[in-house]
Amino acid sequence: MTIITKSGIVVDSNSTDFEPFIYELHQSPVSSPYQLVDDFNYSVAHEKIHILYAMAKKRIFPNDQLYNDTYRTIPVFTSSLGISSDEPCSRDDFESILSMLKKSSPDLVPIINQYLYLEDVYNIISSVQNLLIGMHHNFISYYLTISKVNPFILSQEKVWRVTGFQCELVSSSISSYFIKACSILDLLTKICFELDYSPSHFLQYQKLRSSNLLYGARKHLLKMNSIAETIFCHDSFICTLEAIRNEVVHNGSWESFPSVYIQTSQNEVKERFMLFPDFIDGHYEKFVNRNHFYSQGLKVNDELPKLHQKFMLYLINTISKMTEFYPL
Repeated sequence: MTIITKSGIVVDSNSTDFEPFIYELHQSPVSSPYQLVDDFNYSVAHEKIHILYAMAKKRIFPNDQLYNDTYRTIPVFTSSLGISSDEPCSRDDFESILSMLKKSSPDLVPIINQYLYLEDVYNIISSVQNLLIGMHHNFISYYLTISKVNPFILSQEKVWRVTGFQCELVSSSISSYFIKACSILDLLTKICFELDYSPSHFLQYQKLRSSNLLYGARKHLLKMNSIAETIFCHDSFICTLEAIRNEVVHNGSWESFPSVYIQTSQNEVKERFMLFPDFIDGHYEKFVNRNHFYSQGLKVNDELPKLHQKFMLYLINTISKMTEFYPL
């Protein structure tokens, strides 16, 4: 079994000189072969998301018996049409299927619309799950990819700056991590908006109330906005996530020339790391057009676990608060 340290060093499992950070386990076609020594409450956060399905159902389709009857009446594939590749069809096919269903059971039209609306909200919740899984993989991927970057020379005792393809892969892992994190902010805002403003009738198959909303719409939430240590508090931590996401989306990458720094000594790699930019109160330190300063000597290897753990804590707190305001 292989061990990868937080410093980006790959060592044998028998070594006692390094503190393990990631274990490489058995190869599997369905699950990741890599496991964190500490998952930073990821498993707890992932499990918490399942509560959102019951929360949405209670708010949008509270009649359990009616829901079960509808579920048995509507063809099971209908819920995934236009959402999943499991049931490939065209827009016109979907519209025709709905038209036939409603003609065959006109009394059930509002119920069918209500059922489809709930399935659409379920789809948002499913996307949150997928994004969280992706964040977790990006987190692990940073340490895996950086562990494969090597200097051209090992004999000198110094810190090398390395650029190139492998470094771009490392940068891509970080960039994807923050993009996914902020997408979760957007989607949880949508979910809370649906819980606050769910339709009162379903005479038509309605567009989601939250369709055009993103995280900035949190100020319109009736119950969750500005609660401390949740994703809706918009403190310096959330501002940091947004700032990095906006930087990598609008300006291209983690930095102009993604660089990995490698410390070598006695013909061995002692450490691999990327630098974390200077921030103040959740914003890049900026002078006119320049906003990538590195005076604090912070390393992504050290900062990313702190951010990851705090994000999981905020996500857990958010869903816990939601269960108070939207009881099952």
